[in-house]
Amino acid sequence: MENFNIGGGKDFLEEEKITMTYSGVFTRNKEKVVHICFERKEHGKQAFAEAVLPTCTFLHNDGFADEEIEALKVYLQMNKDQLYESARQINREILFKL
Repeated sequence: MENFNIGGGKDFLEEEKITMTYSGVFTRNKEKVVHICFERKEHGKQAFAEAVLPTCTFLHNDGFADEEIEALKVYLQMNKDQLYESARQINREILFKL
């Protein structure tokens, strides 16, 4: 789980914390896929969006503005390698628990 902001300064970070969670890596149609979820609770309302790597395509969005989704896409594209590595770590942890 990771917290980050999609805007600029400290005020934005304090006001709009977004939590990101992700799955392990799995194979679908011979492609290595990771599901990424973004959540934010703002003024008692929950926002939720789900994307998939490697395409950085959003499968679901409820509560994030279009410009926020575009910023999240850029975030995914810029951090794709790191996200895959973190997702692989989930796979390793699962294997060691078996």
